[in-house]
Amino acid sequence: MAEWHYIGNYGQIGPIGDAQVRELISVGGITPDTLVWRPGLSEWVRAKDLPELASQFPQPIVPPVPSTPPGYSPAPRPDQAPLAYGPRRSRLATGVLQLFLPGVGRMYAGYVGLGVAQLIVAVATCGYGALWSFIDGILILTGNVQTDGEGRPFRD
Repeated sequence: MAEWHYIGNYGQIGPIGDAQVRELISVGGITPDTLVWRPGLSEWVRAKDLPELASQFPQPIVPPVPSTPPGYSPAPRPDQAPLAYGPRRSRLATGVLQLFLPGVGRMYAGYVGLGVAQLIVAVATCGYGALWSFIDGILILTGNVQTDGEGRPFRD
């Protein structure tokens, strides 16, 4: 029985036995890129580079390539496709909203989680946290924020 060591989320862990290593691999605690070591190895190696561990990782299932039905034309590539989700958002409107209403500009731009966080910080700090939103509004207006929450460039 080998004594294994590995580097997990909480640092170096070990020694553990072969059965524990197999169990950790099965639940994803040890991935192919996890660094492992055991006596007999000169240095830490990735688990996928050791034959005795590499064979234990589940092999990805690759679906077969479907045949193309007659008359089918593939969708355009993302760099060729027109914007599909409506008009682009205004940089000016986003920035001004962000300056005067904490988080609302970010929500308007599609960054709902960030906007809600800015609003909560502003309320929880009795207005002092609104400085975050104010600086963010300036960054939006000066062009340091390039895209909205859906990855589309702002309309100037």
